[in-house]
Amino acid sequence: MEKLQKDGVKEDFHLFCGDPKLAQALPPEVRQDSYLPYPTVLQQMQSSKCILDMTQAGQSGITLRYYEAVVYNKKLLTNNVNIVNLPFYNPQYMKIYETIEDIDGDWIQSKDMPNYEYAGEFSPVHILELLEAESN
Repeated sequence: MEKLQKDGVKEDFHLFCGDPKLAQALPPEVRQDSYLPYPTVLQQMQSSKCILDMTQAGQSGITLRYYEAVVYNKKLLTNNVNIVNLPFYNPQYMKIYETIEDIDGDWIQSKDMPNYEYAGEFSPVHILELLEAESN
């Protein structure tokens, strides 16, 4: 967080840890005692320029953060290297980090925002169409 603040990035972290002992190690300004309601998450995400996606060690699957970035035309900062294999991947607007030093504050703050040209590909209607096409 200090690096981001030093770079002039206004961050808004909310961290929830199910283990109360581990939760006490989190800074009070970011610690959540319970999950945020998803409508609150969406509201906060829509007012930001960039979504941070932090996957667990060894995780290769895609999180909701990827889909949210595409649907709402937000930059995505992720530690998931598999993002490069996804259909809406754009290296200009999706960055992979390994350490905090990899994060470019100027990129986050840039007014250059993506348009992934999302046309409902993630909707249930399209999923059903895909399943029907595969069964034929």
